[in-house]
Amino acid sequence: MTSYEIILLIGILAVSHSIFLCFVLLRLSKKLANLLLVFLLFLLSIRIGTCIGGLLYPSLEFLSAYFGAITMSAIGPLFYLYQTSLWNSSYKPTARDYYHFIPSVFTLGLFYFVHINLALVLYIISLIVMTIYVVLGIKKFFVSSKTVQPENHKRKWALYFNLGIVVLSIIFISQLFFLDPHAYILVVVGSAFISYALSIWSVKYVRLFMHEPKKKIYSKKNVKELGEKIEEALETDALFADPQLTVSKLARHLNTRSYLVSRAINQYYKKSFPEVLNELRIKRAEQLLSDRNKNHYTIEAIAYESGFNTLSAFYSGFKKVNLKTPLQFRKQFVSEKKKT
Repeated sequence: MTSYEIILLIGILAVSHSIFLCFVLLRLSKKLANLLLVFLLFLLSIRIGTCIGGLLYPSLEFLSAYFGAITMSAIGPLFYLYQTSLWNSSYKPTARDYYHFIPSVFTLGLFYFVHINLALVLYIISLIVMTIYVVLGIKKFFVSSKTVQPENHKRKWALYFNLGIVVLSIIFISQLFFLDPHAYILVVVGSAFISYALSIWSVKYVRLFMHEPKKKIYSKKNVKELGEKIEEALETDALFADPQLTVSKLARHLNTRSYLVSRAINQYYKKSFPEVLNELRIKRAEQLLSDRNKNHYTIEAIAYESGFNTLSAFYSGFKKVNLKTPLQFRKQFVSEKKKT
């Protein structure tokens, strides 16, 4: 068997393995996170398939690039939505979420007009789209994973999966610079290695892909009561100002289970735990910046007193809410006070 035939065999096995994983995931559970992961794996298998096609039929390389563009412009949004559903079990897609797939639908609609130059342009655009969503997905991972312990199985899986997607993205980008069979071989071998590596790891933690075991049923009344206790702990007791606050730490303070606290936060606030903390901390910072008696406080002191453990997180979060920096906010408030 030649090296060329070995590469093709690896590619075929990788595609078959990805499709097999799709069936396994659906068999384990049809929860949203699994469904999104199934679609993601299926599109990755198609992407590997297009590379195999490029190796078998070099004259149709433009079609390989075109179908690669379709899959990559959808892989990015699926990766981002998967991260969302993985960390927020109460997340449900809305009509707006389908807008993320406009680039892939648009690319698919150009099938009858595709030629080598157009296929290359679409490939570049899809890479940009995928890269943007991968960055957003990784950012969501870092924000959400702060609330769990480093040894948490979900965090470990998300970390390894993110690394796999990043490596694949780099490999896809490399095809722009190496438009020859070696680029296709790199995609096939790289995808196969990542696919099998993640599969071996996931077998050990198969419970992540199953429905969570049914726990004590909490009525709306129970959720509201726990939500009010959480609100009191966060706002009245000012636990939000603790930079090291996690769901587990909050649960210990309330003498209850972490999963109940997490569920109550999602249902009571209609937001994730990091979003609630960020909102309360920004609100506290606004109060400090607006207080004349705190004019001698530095921006850094206000950030840490509000519960932020880094200045960069404080600045980005504050500007996202107020559309201005903390210093601009303070100056504007002072000038408005002088006018009155």
